[in-house]
Amino acid sequence: MLAIATPFEDFFTRGLVAGKHYWPINPARKCVAIKFAVDWGNAHPEQARRMGEEGSGFAREETGMDYVYEYMLHVLTQYSALLRYKPTVPEKAVELCAESMACPRRGRERECSHDGVEGEVCGRARAVHVAATVHCRGGKGNGR
Repeated sequence: MLAIATPFEDFFTRGLVAGKHYWPINPARKCVAIKFAVDWGNAHPEQARRMGEEGSGFAREETGMDYVYEYMLHVLTQYSALLRYKPTVPEKAVELCAESMACPRRGRERECSHDGVEGEVCGRARAVHVAATVHCRGGKGNGR
């Protein structure tokens, strides 16, 4: 793997080691650096293959969803510390739960959604959904 140096980093590149996981490319001399890297790789195929495998393995391990979610939580937490306003609930706001938004599907979409976890959630949320339907239609729910 060839990597052009930039001032930006994402959550996993900080752990990459030049020469082990990738071949660094100087952005000021890209053409010369890429030619040198290709020539080196052709002259040392076993080392180049091992570097590619190490880089691929590192990327596969470090970009697992657990790490992605952990990074997202970290970024959002840090960003939220910068916020200067206090969120408030508007006067005419109506509270909805996620289950009541997922359940009112029809036809094939409804049949498919009731096969998995969503079907279990919808089954448990039936009373909430009917109550929300009654509320939204001015007291006349259809009992879906």
